Amino acid sequence: MELGATVCTPQRPLCSQCPVQSLCRAHQRVEWEQLQASQSLPGSPDVEECVSNNGQCQLCAPPTEPWDQTLGVANFPRKASRRAPRAECSAICVLEQPRALGGAQILLVQRPNSGLLAGLWEFPSVTVEPSGQHQHKALLQELQSWAGPLPATRLQHLGQVVHTFSHIKMTYHVYGLALGGETPVTITPPGARWLTREEFRTAAISTAMKKVFRVYEDQQPGTCKSSKKSRVSTLSSQKKLSQGQQVLDSFFQPQIPTDTPRFDGAAQ
Repeated sequence: MELGATVCTPQRPLCSQCPVQSLCRAHQRVEWEQLQASQSLPGSPDVEECVSNNGQCQLCAPPTEPWDQTLGVANFPRKASRRAPRAECSAICVLEQPRALGGAQILLVQRPNSGLLAGLWEFPSVTVEPSGQHQHKALLQELQSWAGPLPATRLQHLGQVVHTFSHIKMTYHVYGLALGGETPVTITPPGARWLTREEFRTAAISTAMKKVFRVYEDQQPGTCKSSKKSRVSTLSSQKKLSQGQQVLDSFFQPQIPTDTPRFDGAAQ
């Protein structure tokens, strides 16, 4: 890093001060170009000048790419062209038990140990086609594999969430299903767990899952952004002050004396 910041700079590289000049492919190419230009006699260059290096530098462009005479050693390294992220679609559901023992609980399942977001916890989901055909049925089957028989009529589509990973642009079709009067699910298969809303907010959940849950919360009756802001402000106002803050507050409060001396003519 220090070499690239002080010697091998993109605009004015100091090749004469470079400690790895003999290993630099760009510098070798510049010397070869200068040698070709300075040759006045016909014929081929010496065989020593044509010997190629063993192995390819991963930071340098391949020999097939064009060489810009005006750039010199600055031809290398070249940034690889970044491909646009591929588009994928997923149907995902927030399955909640509002009347579970100990408070409302949400189902989370663990992703496989390989692939995208390996080993992380998320809401049950299935990969679907962009057209969205049969995603309701496929998602319901996935939910029943984790939580048993579920009422299909309560599985409601709530909206979409688009989240871009490094190489994938994922579109989540968000569904919600709240179990009302049904018997709470107590048996949890391996790879799944039920969390309360407080536990969910403090758990190590990806940003995409937080976006999905925000869509679910916005569709719940009695929840709005203003009430959330007021709840946050109330909690912050009820926050206990530290001892140092209490000392500062007492210092800046006006001091009102309790015993005011009387000044009258009778006083000696």
